Amino acid sequence: MGKLRSITTIMAICCLIIAGFIGFAIYGRITNASFIPIEVDTRVEIDSELLESSIRQIAELSTLAKQYTEVSFFADQTTVDVWGWQFNLPGTARSFILRFSGDIRFGIDVGEIQLRVVEDEYAYGGIYVYMPATVILTHAIDIESIQLLDERTGIFTSLELEDFTGFIADQQRYIESRASTLQFLTDAQRNAEEAVYTLLRAALGDLGYSITFVRSWGI
Repeated sequence: MGKLRSITTIMAICCLIIAGFIGFAIYGRITNASFIPIEVDTRVEIDSELLESSIRQIAELSTLAKQYTEVSFFADQTTVDVWGWQFNLPGTARSFILRFSGDIRFGIDVGEIQLRVVEDEYAYGGIYVYMPATVILTHAIDIESIQLLDERTGIFTSLELEDFTGFIADQQRYIESRASTLQFLTDAQRNAEEAVYTLLRAALGDLGYSITFVRSWGI
């Protein structure tokens, strides 16, 4: 009986030792597993059409306004052709000087903006923004600012309302052509890109996509 008890005791101790090793092994696997880094793909697929629709919530983007005051001179006189020579008829000269103010707004049509999203398999991609050229969106003359500084007519001539309105319309076209060659369009283009960049960043949040503007006209 004594030997049987000794054998039983030894077997129980062995079972406890084996169970302890198994427990430690399982615990080690659990604790080690908690330190294994888990790779999570946090990249979000960007929908270019969704971004374009968010930009197109506004029909136009006015990025620069220019106020001006002009003093312009109008002169006209009836002429006759005599054997190929032009002669002014006396008493037909007429002229006037006008001063007026206006407002020109430069910007872009956001409906023409196009986006292209380039995804990268291993990193965040980029967003390419194809911007339309900056144009004159509006040009208005302040009617109340129009002043007639000087007016002269001949014996046989007079000035009509159509003379003034037609002259102002011609001056508007001249001012627009002159403004198109100045720095205003370039400055407005940069302001437009800054506005679109801010809007896209707000839509993208903290995502790591780069934003690149593409200008095909070289401003």
